[in-house]
Amino acid sequence: MLKQLMQRLLGQSGEPRSAEAAVTEQYNGYTIHAMPRKDPDGWRVAGRIEREADGEPRVHEFIRADAFPDREDAVTITLRKGRQMVDQMGERMFE
Repeated sequence: MLKQLMQRLLGQSGEPRSAEAAVTEQYNGYTIHAMPRKDPDGWRVAGRIEREADGEPRVHEFIRADAFPDREDAVTITLRKGRQMVDQMGERMFE
């Protein structure tokens, strides 16, 4: 019981806080990785957007305030937010 309490206090609930990409999607030349994070509010929307330009990898990581009780919902919204960022910002997100 004490071990479980300490794990919760330290954020070690047994579930990964930030796992490897749950889903990876190609979108308009960009790669979007949905990587929801477990926290006390639920699954936080988080991901990474990648693109290679001039032979150099470019990476943009994002975490949103949105949290969902279900991990799959967080994955779905993460991919949607990633596509939205690509559409709205394009290469500017790497500046």
